[in-house]
Amino acid sequence: MASRRVMTLLSLPLSAAVLAAAYGAFWFMIASSAEEEITAWFDARAAEGYRVTRGTLAREGFPGPVRLRLSGAAIEVANPRRGAVVFEGFAPETVTVTVEPWAPTTTIVSLPGRQQVSFSVNGRSRVATITGNTLTALVESGGRGLAGLTVDLQQVAVRGALGGGETFTLARLDGRLTALASEVPQPAADTPTWRLGLQLADLDLPPQAGLPLGSRLDNLDLDARLLGPLPALPVGEAVNAWREAGGTLEVDRLSLDWPPLDVLTEGTLALDDFMQPEGALTARVRGFFEAVDSLAARGVVRSRDASMARIVLGVLAKRPPGGGPPELKVPVTLQQQMLYVGPMPLLALPTIRWGYHLQRNRGDIRPGFEIGPEGEIIRDPR
Repeated sequence: MASRRVMTLLSLPLSAAVLAAAYGAFWFMIASSAEEEITAWFDARAAEGYRVTRGTLAREGFPGPVRLRLSGAAIEVANPRRGAVVFEGFAPETVTVTVEPWAPTTTIVSLPGRQQVSFSVNGRSRVATITGNTLTALVESGGRGLAGLTVDLQQVAVRGALGGGETFTLARLDGRLTALASEVPQPAADTPTWRLGLQLADLDLPPQAGLPLGSRLDNLDLDARLLGPLPALPVGEAVNAWREAGGTLEVDRLSLDWPPLDVLTEGTLALDDFMQPEGALTARVRGFFEAVDSLAARGVVRSRDASMARIVLGVLAKRPPGGGPPELKVPVTLQQQMLYVGPMPLLALPTIRWGYHLQRNRGDIRPGFEIGPEGEIIRDPR
């Protein structure tokens, strides 16, 4: 019996050493895998024609969470597209990638310090400096790829985006993208495949931004579901395949508090044959008279359209039973790149360029600019 106890006591340190070695090997395997993912991302961007600065990558955290600290990295567009606003590069001060060994399918990406985004406006280069208390993305992987994405931005300040010393601030932005049908090989057109959530609070921009309804957006809250398959293809091809499969975006709730406008809406959106948004929603609107006046004063809506809007909206508006400002419950329609409030056309919408080679041009509605495949604004030269 004594010999057994001795052997047991002697085996405990050996077992602990074996477990420690196994955990260490597992930890370093996860760290190496994360490093390979970062290297592969840079390789993919370089293959797409970007100029890539890989910076230095440091491994930290053992025996706790794996932390990879990337410093001095940058990405630049080698041959920027022409347009009014064109993205040219991104240079973060530091990028931290964190993976918990006991939850290796979840990756946290943080951007501490200062981030610089370079772009051009009508051919003139600008550099915007971004800082924030929290700039974090949480990426969840599943058996079929991305399973979820959560973005958390808090107390963000952006300086230099307008070409001077102006600063705009954002108190909070929470974004969520969740896979709903990751285990369904071929989801039908009416199968919810993704859920999208977005909350934004206290966005303040300087007057030079020229927003149509003032320089402060108090709140935006979006809850929506994407129905139909969205294949893992380049953006333009994926969006076109989703459209051809009959995919839709079900907006369960969209609330917007952009003084003087207060909107709550729900409905369905899709893409038409020209890959432009179309759909029908119902909205409860307050502050619409003041909003129309603001749009007209800023030249977004023509004076005659604003006058007609006041008449039509005045007829349709009702005061709530408990009192308060007039309230409008009205259908909102997107059709042929025109936004209709009730029967009245209010605003021409820009063309979205998805970068898909089969995309056709409608050519009959032009609000004066288009949106390119990388988000750049392209002014109509005519």
